[in-house]
Amino acid sequence: MGISENMLQHIFRPFERGKNTTQSGIHGAGLGLSITKSIVEMMGGTIDVVSEVGKRSCFTVTLNLRIDDTESFLAEEEEKKERQRNKARSMGSRRILVVEDTEINLEIEVEILKDAGYLVDTATDGSIAVEKVKNSRPGYYDLILMDIQMPVMDGYDATRAIRELEDPDLSSIPIVALSANTFDEDIRKSRESGMNAHMEKPIDTPQLMGVIGDMLGEG
Repeated sequence: MGISENMLQHIFRPFERGKNTTQSGIHGAGLGLSITKSIVEMMGGTIDVVSEVGKRSCFTVTLNLRIDDTESFLAEEEEKKERQRNKARSMGSRRILVVEDTEINLEIEVEILKDAGYLVDTATDGSIAVEKVKNSRPGYYDLILMDIQMPVMDGYDATRAIRELEDPDLSSIPIVALSANTFDEDIRKSRESGMNAHMEKPIDTPQLMGVIGDMLGEG
């Protein structure tokens, strides 16, 4: 209910109180304003007070803060995604087979592709992927994203098996390796097994979209 003019000169000092606890009935050590002032000054700001005894107190904190660009950033990202969706739609409904045994990686990859406007099918190991491609009609799958290290059949063997299929429309489907291993030896093995490209995990979404666009002739 207001602070005396004499007390205003000391109010931001530690343990300073206008009245003691017994007189005011309000408990406290007199540290709150001192701590507040320290935090404000650490942020490069100032704190000021205007007060009238028996009436009110007004504290003003002034800080220089950067403008939050989150909304404009999200809007730009959504615009980019919509352009990618439109590009995918303009090329027809392209279907991508994602071969990945790690559940969280599979979920992320599927969401990225669906968000970009692609149809998505999945396989959790290489042998399942080979069977899906073998039993599909020509043109059903437009591209395959192939993990390397998987149980039952790894990505190298799965790619070789797909490349050996009798139907040339199935055996020639573009295959992109996704792997945490990107040494020259790993890239060489991918190429030798018949893969068209080798990309690093975790996925760089813009780079992945660029590679897919190139493979599918989307520019």
